[in-house]
Amino acid sequence: MQALRWTHHHRDVLMYRGWYCRYNGFGGKVEPGETPAQAARRELQEEAGIDAPLEYVGTLFFVVNDIDWAFDIRIYAAREHVGVPTESDEMKPGWFSLSDDSLHARRLFPPGSDSNSDSGVPVPASVPSTDLPNIPYDQMWVDDIHWLPRLVRGERFVGRADFDEGNVMRRYWFGSVSESGSGDQVR
Repeated sequence: MQALRWTHHHRDVLMYRGWYCRYNGFGGKVEPGETPAQAARRELQEEAGIDAPLEYVGTLFFVVNDIDWAFDIRIYAAREHVGVPTESDEMKPGWFSLSDDSLHARRLFPPGSDSNSDSGVPVPASVPSTDLPNIPYDQMWVDDIHWLPRLVRGERFVGRADFDEGNVMRRYWFGSVSESGSGDQVR
């Protein structure tokens, strides 16, 4: 289960750097008696010190070589929150740009250019800004670039990624889910 706080109109996303020193959404395990949605909200409060009205947006399945079970990840998102995101023992939250170039990992200037505002250093979580660094896909799980743009576009999605050792994605698929009168359809 994972929760991301994002705003489309302000063009920013709040993520954290924590587990395996990678940027990710907030999340964790579902406790006995909890629904995935309740767990997402609890984890957001515990890890970032904020509360938010979460909306289910997708499901991801991860299969890892030499592990006998699959990861079933439910993704929730919010467009607003209450409270000030704060650093915890588990993670350090930060804001990143949701510009089209950032979202799709396109750079406006060559790496190392003085004009490149993408320093790779997140703006502290308590200070959303209009001059935010790009989403650090090179410091995230390799599958994130395939589903995060769908989340930002407001699409529901589903996906699966199979990994070998060293976070090598050996095969994958991701699709948007459209709701129709005859049930959900993946496209």
